[in-house]
Amino acid sequence: MNKKAVGVVGAGMAVMMGVAGCSSSSSPDSGEAGGEAVTVFHRWTAGHQEAVESVLESCSDELGIPVDISNVPQADYEVQLPVALSSNNPPDIYALWPGGRAVFQAENGLIAPITDFYNEKIAPTFAEGVNAGATEADGEVYVMPFNVQPAEFYYRTDAFEANGLEEPETWDEFVDVVDTLVDAGDTPIVLATGSGWEPLFWFDTLIMRTAGPEFRERLMLGEESYLDPKVVEAMEHWAELIDAGAFNDSMTSMSWEEMVPFMVDGRADMMFMASFASNNLTTAGLVPGEDFKAFPFPTIDPDVEYATDGAMEGWATTGARDNEEDVHAILECFVSTPEATAYVEDFQVPSPNVEVPETAFAEDVRPFAAGWAAMTQQGVFQQNLELSTAPAVTDVAKRELPRFLANPDDMMMVLEELESASQAAYSE
Repeated sequence: MNKKAVGVVGAGMAVMMGVAGCSSSSSPDSGEAGGEAVTVFHRWTAGHQEAVESVLESCSDELGIPVDISNVPQADYEVQLPVALSSNNPPDIYALWPGGRAVFQAENGLIAPITDFYNEKIAPTFAEGVNAGATEADGEVYVMPFNVQPAEFYYRTDAFEANGLEEPETWDEFVDVVDTLVDAGDTPIVLATGSGWEPLFWFDTLIMRTAGPEFRERLMLGEESYLDPKVVEAMEHWAELIDAGAFNDSMTSMSWEEMVPFMVDGRADMMFMASFASNNLTTAGLVPGEDFKAFPFPTIDPDVEYATDGAMEGWATTGARDNEEDVHAILECFVSTPEATAYVEDFQVPSPNVEVPETAFAEDVRPFAAGWAAMTQQGVFQQNLELSTAPAVTDVAKRELPRFLANPDDMMMVLEELESASQAAYSE
C-alpha cells in the first residue's frame, strides 16, 4: 500500500488560497483549516493516480484541509476495501462505483448517504443523466461520480464510406448496416468475451432499449426476473445479429485489448465499448474524426425512455468520524469546475460537470467530447452490470453471456442461470 500525506496549510493562508484559487461560481466553501487529516483510499495507479492525487493535493492546499492518501492496485482493492471499511479506523473517503455495490454497503452500514449534500452542492453543475444514475432506487446518493465513460459504437469511416452507409439511428437501420457489411465480405462488429465483462455493455443496453432503464435497474436489484419476456426480447435482438454473422469468430479467446487491432487493421468495422476505447484506438494509430467516428446505440423502441450504459467512478464516504464538513468540502472541491477541468486535462476522460469546457480535451479527443456530453445529459446514465448488481450475479453473467454468444440456442438456459443467481443473491 502506498501512502501520501499532504501537508497542513495554516488557517490564514487557507483563507487567502481559498479566495484566490476558487474563483468559479461552483467553488466550494472552505472547511475547517488545519484540522485532522481527511483520509482517502483509492485504487488507481500510474497516470490516473497522478491525475486524482493532483486534484486532491490542490484541494488540500486551497482549503487548508490536510489529506492523507492511501492507494492499492485495482487487483488488490477489491480484497482490501472490505477490510478497511470494517476496521476500527476506516477511511473518510474511498473510491467506489454507484450502483449495486454501493447499495450493498449501505445495507451493511458501511457507507454514509450524501444525498442532501449532493443535491444542494453537486447536482446543479452535473449532467441530469448522471444525477439520475447516481441516485439509487432507495432515493439516496451514496457515491459522488467524478468521471463518466459512456458506451458507444466506434466505426471505421472507410468501411462506411465504401458501402454508402450512414450512422444508424434505429435498430432496423443498424441491422441494414450489418447486413450490408456482411454482404461486402466484412466482419461488421468485433467483440471479445475472454474476460467476461466485455459483453455486459451489450446486455445492459439491449435491456434499456427494449424495457427501459427503470426495468433494468429493478432487474439489477433482483426485483424483476431474467425470464421476463422483455429480457427475452432483448436477447432475441442480440441473437438476430449473431445469426446475421455480425460478430467475429474466436471471441472467447480474446480480451478486450485484442479488439483494438481488429479495428486498426480493418478486420472489423465497428466495436461497442466505453469511451476509454477512443484513446486506445488513437494510441494504436487511428486518427479520430478521420479514420474512426462514433454513434450511440440505436433506438429499438421509440416509446422507451432514452438511457446510456457505461461506467462511473466516484467517491464514497464512511461517516465514521466527526469531520463531515471537511469531507464534504474536499468532495465539492474535487468536482468544482476548475479542478474538474484540470482532471480532464490530465486524464482525458469525460467529467459529469457540464461546465468543464470542451477545450479541456486534447484536439484529437474533441470530436467525441460533444457526443459524450449529449449522452450524459439525455435520459438516464446507468452503471454497467458488473457494478450494478450483486457480485454473485455478475460472476454468472460473465460466464453465461459468452456462452450465449457462442451458442445462441442456449439463450433460455443462460437466462435461467442468471435468474437462479439473482434469486439466490437477493432472497437472503
